[in-house]
Amino acid sequence: GPKKELTPEQKKTIAKKRDPRRPPWPLLHQRAVFMREGKVSHEDIGLLWEQTKFYYPHDWLIPLEIAQILKFSSGVYLSAYVADPEKLRKEVMGQLLNVKYGRI
Repeated sequence: GPKKELTPEQKKTIAKKRDPRRPPWPLLHQRAVFMREGKVSHEDIGLLWEQTKFYYPHDWLIPLEIAQILKFSSGVYLSAYVADPEKLRKEVMGQLLNVKYGRI
């Protein structure tokens, strides 16, 4: 039969999976855990979130780790590493709610 045409969304997903810059999920998760445990600095927390959001939009485990870090870090502390800690907080919590309620 005729080959089914991929939707733009499916094409984007495939492109992301083949992206050579895509960090493997286990590495991102490990970095999140190490940050939460205080084994590595929080300076990459913004990048960690951006990479997770972009490459793994359905993930909830890394956002959960990041949420734990945000919960126990003040905005003043985080502002040394993130331009807008409040925006980061809202995005991470939004992601967790979206996954919980099956919106993504």
